Amino acid sequence: LFRRIARHPNATSEILSAILVRLPGSKLSSGQRCDVSKLIAENEHTGKLDLLFLSEHADGGIRQFVASNSCAPDYVLRKLSLDSSVAVRATVASNASTPRDKLISLSNDSSMIVRARVASNINVGLDILSKLALDDEESVLLSLAYSHASIVDDIFNEANKKHRSALAYESENADTLAGLVGMDGGSYDASIASNPNTSQKILKALATSDNNEVRRRVASNANTNAAVLEQLLQDDSCKIAIAANTNSPIHVLEELTQDDNFAISQFVAENKAVTREILQAMISTDSDETPLYSLFLNRKLPFGYLVDIAKQELEKDNVLSDELEDALFERLIDEDEAYLEEDFLIALSKSMNQFQRGDALRYGNLLAHDIIRLSRDSAVSGRIRENALLQVAVDKLSHLLSSGVGSVSHFENGETWW
Repeated sequence: LFRRIARHPNATSEILSAILVRLPGSKLSSGQRCDVSKLIAENEHTGKLDLLFLSEHADGGIRQFVASNSCAPDYVLRKLSLDSSVAVRATVASNASTPRDKLISLSNDSSMIVRARVASNINVGLDILSKLALDDEESVLLSLAYSHASIVDDIFNEANKKHRSALAYESENADTLAGLVGMDGGSYDASIASNPNTSQKILKALATSDNNEVRRRVASNANTNAAVLEQLLQDDSCKIAIAANTNSPIHVLEELTQDDNFAISQFVAENKAVTREILQAMISTDSDETPLYSLFLNRKLPFGYLVDIAKQELEKDNVLSDELEDALFERLIDEDEAYLEEDFLIALSKSMNQFQRGDALRYGNLLAHDIIRLSRDSAVSGRIRENALLQVAVDKLSHLLSSGVGSVSHFENGETWW
C-alpha cells in the first residue's frame, strides 16, 4: 500500500510526509522501507523539508533518487553536488534543475562519469560544453556529441578558441605565440602581449597595434625592452602601464613624473625600480597631483628623511599634513628600526591637531612635564591609556600623590616620574 501511494502521481506532500513518519514503525522489512523512501524521494509532490531529510539518508540510493527529482530545491541539489558518492553527484549533474554554478563545479569533477553527465545535461551552456570538449576522456566527448548534436560544431569551434586563448596567455614557446598573432581577428593578441615569454620581435610588432588594450599590455609586460617602452611613452593610454612596469628605464620614469596626472605619479612612486633621487624630486614638487602618501611609504626613502620633513612642517605650520602623518606612523609600526626622537615628539605634542598631540602620547616616551601638560589637555588625555608604559607611570604617580608622598611640582623638574 505504501509503495502504491508513494508512486501515485496525485499523492499530496502531506500524505507522502505522513508515510515517511510512519515508515520506521511499520512492519515492512528494511529493504521495503528503503524502496518506499526512494519512491517518495523521486516524487515531484514531495515537500522540500522531506527532500532535505531524505538527502541526508545513510543510503546512497535514496540520496540518488532525491538528486534526480526535478522539483528538488536549489539548496538540496547544491548539498548533493558535494556528496561522496559518484552516483549521487552524477545524478545531480544530469538534473535539469541543477543551478548553473554547480554544473560548472561538476564539470571539473574528478570522475569522468560525473563530467559525462554534465555534458549530457540539456541546460548546459556553450561555455561549459566548450570546456568539456577539451576533456581527455572519450566518454565525456561522446556524451557531449550525442546530447548536443545540433550545435556540436559550434561547441568544438569555441573549444578551439579557448585552447588558443590559453596558449596565448600561458605558452612558453615563442614559435607557438608567433603563430597565434592576428588569428581570429586578433582575439589573442592582448594575451600574447601579456605573456612574459613573448619575444621582443613580437612585442615590438604588437606595440603598433590599433587596439589600445594590446598596446597597454605590451607596456605592462616586464619583458618589454627599453626601446619599445620609450616608443609607447608617446601614447597617453600606455603611460600608467609604463609607470608601473619595473623594467621601465630610470629616465622614462623620470619623464613620467612631469606628467600632470595623479595616477601616473602614484604608480611611479610605488614602482620598485624608482630611485631615491626621483622620489625626493617628486616630494619637492609643489603640486596637488603629487601622491605624497605613496611617496612617503616608499622604503627607499629612509625613515629619518620623513622625520626631517615632519620637523620642517611642524616648525612652519605647527601641524603635519595628513599624508605625512599617516605614512610616518604606519612606517613607525611596520619598521623595526624606525623610532621618533625626543625633540620631534615634543614638537608633535604641541601640534595644532589634537590627534597628532595624541599620537605623541601614544607612540613616544616624553618627559614628565610634557606628559603632565598633555594629561591636562582634555582632547588627548585619554590617549595615555594606549601607551602601556605611560599608563604604568601615570598609575604610579597617582598613587604617590594620593598618599601624600609628593606633589606635582616635585615631578615637573626632572626626567623621571618617581
